[in-house]
Amino acid sequence: MDSIISPRKVADSLSVEKLRELVRASPNHFTKNGRTFACHGFGYPKDSPVLFIKHGVHIFKPTDEEARNQRWAREALQKLPPSEREGIHIPEIYRVVSTETSTIIIMEFVPGKTLEYFLENPEYTDRLDRYFGKIERALKLFLSFPVPEDASPGPCGGGVIRSPLFKDYESTIEYPTVELLEMHLNKIATWFSKDADRLVLERKLHFVFSDLYEGNFMFTENEDLYVIDFEQANFLPLSFMTYAMIQHHDVCSLKDRFSLPENNLEIMRRVCQLDESLCKW
Repeated sequence: MDSIISPRKVADSLSVEKLRELVRASPNHFTKNGRTFACHGFGYPKDSPVLFIKHGVHIFKPTDEEARNQRWAREALQKLPPSEREGIHIPEIYRVVSTETSTIIIMEFVPGKTLEYFLENPEYTDRLDRYFGKIERALKLFLSFPVPEDASPGPCGGGVIRSPLFKDYESTIEYPTVELLEMHLNKIATWFSKDADRLVLERKLHFVFSDLYEGNFMFTENEDLYVIDFEQANFLPLSFMTYAMIQHHDVCSLKDRFSLPENNLEIMRRVCQLDESLCKW
């Protein structure tokens, strides 16, 4: 392919039928350490990729909300002074294609390796402090982004909340206000006892990046960080970042470096543990 053609032009040149064809021909799983995992995307063109085409099935399907989150976050990051965001990036999205059955996100291809890769290979141990430091900076920058005045709890542009707090990582309804979100969570918190402790959520919203899986942080040869996968990003009270930071990921070891509220944490744990049959979110 002609090297002078820009990635955006390549993205625009792909017809919907061509995209369907590429998705059908791409591997739908891979094996690692004896375990099988679903594939959610691929580089294009295969030999010298300039695009990453993200797709998926079932709960792994990318969504319009994910694309809106990523675009908004990238724009917010670009507005910061270069000195503040040096070495921290979000891939540019060139195109979003909605078909009858799925959403396909075509974005910038990032040549690099994930934090997961470096954690699994002991020869890179000397890099980990630097890498965790950059992830810390990125997450703190995300929390500092000015949130639109008309934003409601949830993804950019509206929608259900995707967060580890909810069963299957997804609320079943949208919440137009923090007050309604708090009311519903407290309904669960007091299900067995009306005298049980209640949540008091912060009214200010932050851009909370909740999916701290090690594969969502990619480093280039120059050790620049690219944050990927904005499905579980939302405008939420800061207590939701606290809850994200107690999940079973290595990145959660950074929790003590953040000034996060703790007053709601145990109640949020209790809410999450209750069976969904007790409450329709």
